[in-house]
Formats: sequence, C-alpha cells, structure tokens
Amino acid sequence: MAVFYHNNLLDGAPSEQWALFIADYESARPLSDAKMAALVPFAVGRRIWWVGVTAQEAVHAGGQGLHDCGNYRQFALDAIRR
Repeated sequence: MAVFYHNNLLDGAPSEQWALFIADYESARPLSDAKMAALVPFAVGRRIWWVGVTAQEAVHAGGQGLHDCGNYRQFALDAIRR
C-alpha cells in the first residue's frame, strides 16, 4: 500500500487512482486513522531506501540511474506537509 501511495506522490499529489484503490481496499478491510497516517512515513522511507538501492547499483552501472533518485529531501517534505 505504501509503495502504491509513494508512486502516486511522484506525480505531485495522490491521484484519482489512489482514491479508487483505497476505497476498494477499505470496502474489504477498513483502515484506522493511525494506519492511514502511517502511510506517509512509509512512503518517505521507501523513497530513501530506493535512493540507496539506486546508488548501490550505480557502482555496477557506471553511475547510470542516479538521476532517477530525484530530490528525495523535497519529496519527503512535500509528503509530510500533505
């Protein structure tokens, strides 16, 4: 769930897809406010993890792919503000 949320944030804000996904999920298993609030830290953590994975793999790929990391600090701040 946090990965899907994270990927939606890459475009700047949770999309309509996110709203549909979460509505369908909650139709089977409602989420508490605490679990919904936990999505943001997990999404930020995933972004930081991904930067590390990309950097680790760059050693073997000659630095290619590091541009895909983007500005994770700004991503994290924007996610937290939402």
